[in-house]
Amino acid sequence: MSEQTLAIVKWIKGTPELHQQDIVFFISFIGRNWLTSNIPTDPMDSPQEFITWIESHTGNAHQNIGFVLALRALIDFFIIRSRGTTEAWAEARRRIEGMRTLAENKKENERMISEFERMLNDLPQREKDWLEICGRWNTLRAKELSDDAIDKWERDIASTPQSSLPKI
Repeated sequence: MSEQTLAIVKWIKGTPELHQQDIVFFISFIGRNWLTSNIPTDPMDSPQEFITWIESHTGNAHQNIGFVLALRALIDFFIIRSRGTTEAWAEARRRIEGMRTLAENKKENERMISEFERMLNDLPQREKDWLEICGRWNTLRAKELSDDAIDKWERDIASTPQSSLPKI
């Protein structure tokens, strides 16, 4: 496993399991269509199964770079962008409050209203958790997963004698 793949695995493992499920859901749900079709089929059951899938990824060196870049892009776009800023969380609060307001117009929506209240009550802790998780990702993204680090990885592959590279 590459250093970059290991860094992604450590980031996921260092995330509380509840939030690991969110990460796994977005990557597996979106990535299933274009990253690979062999992503574990029920990501909500076992983040560990998903982690094992990442750890067991095999391919030639350039395929491994592509795999890491695809994971990085999915995480950046679907997770960090929507959970990594206080502005994103303010927007989430506005959306939930808007849905609650719409639900308040009908008595039969009492369960929905209760769920929106629960979501609003949970929001400050979720925001705190995700800002920390995204901060750890941004640190990783600036180091092991930076363009410069991946460029170096690619240059190292290019300078490896052809006889030591796997056959394609």
